[in-house]
Amino acid sequence: TRDPVALAKRLHGRRTMKGLSLRGVADQVEISPTYLQKLERGLVAEPSPHILHRLGEALDLDYADLMQMAGNV
Repeated sequence: TRDPVALAKRLHGRRTMKGLSLRGVADQVEISPTYLQKLERGLVAEPSPHILHRLGEALDLDYADLMQMAGNV
């Protein structure tokens, strides 16, 4: 079940919990800070599985959980 709000909260919450900047994570994941900000606000309808995988690695989040929240499972 796609839940962009849950995905947004998970990404933003983990990034801020780890004390990481928007730009720092975006650079690591190779996306723009603007795109990451849109993900964290739930404004991206269908995020790419590749980006979710890299975000999962950067933020120590479970890829399967991210995929489920994005509606890709």
